[in-house]
Amino acid sequence: MDDHPRHSILPVDHWTTGLSDDELRGLAERHGVTFEVHPHQVVAEGGLRREGWEIDLYGSRSEADDELALHQAARHLDDVLRSIARAVVPDDTASLHAELSPFTGAVRVDPKRDFTEQVRLRVSLEPMTDARPSLVAGVESDWLSRVTSRLEALGCRRR
Repeated sequence: MDDHPRHSILPVDHWTTGLSDDELRGLAERHGVTFEVHPHQVVAEGGLRREGWEIDLYGSRSEADDELALHQAARHLDDVLRSIARAVVPDDTASLHAELSPFTGAVRVDPKRDFTEQVRLRVSLEPMTDARPSLVAGVESDWLSRVTSRLEALGCRRR
C-alpha cells in the first residue's frame, strides 16, 4: 500500500512542465484557480513608477487533497500553480523578464469564499528596457493580454 496520499488526480511536482491543455484545465478546475492582475509599481525619483505587471494566481485544495496536512497541501498547491504559470508565462526575451516568486509556505484565507485556505503564486512580468513606461505600454499590454487570455482558456477565473 502507498504510504503517501495522492495529491490530485494528476501528480505534479516543483518542476512539472509540458502538460497538455486538458491536464492544465483539470488542475485549474479541481483547485479553483483564480487570478488577479495589477501593475508592479516602485517608488523612484520621488514618485511612483510602473515597471511591468504582477499576476497573482490563487489555488485551493481539491477533494483529493483534503487528507494532506496543511504544509503538504500548501506545497502541492504551489506546484499546481507553478505548472499552470509555466505554461502561460512567456519565456524571457530581449524585451521581457518573467519571474515566479519563491515558495514560502504561506497560506492565505479568502473571506469571500468561506475563509477557504489558498496558496498564492506571484508572477512578475517586467520590461527589459529603461524607456519610459508610455513607450513600452503597447508591448506590455500585448504580453498581459496573451497571458490572461491563456489563463482564462485554461479555466482560471478572474478574482
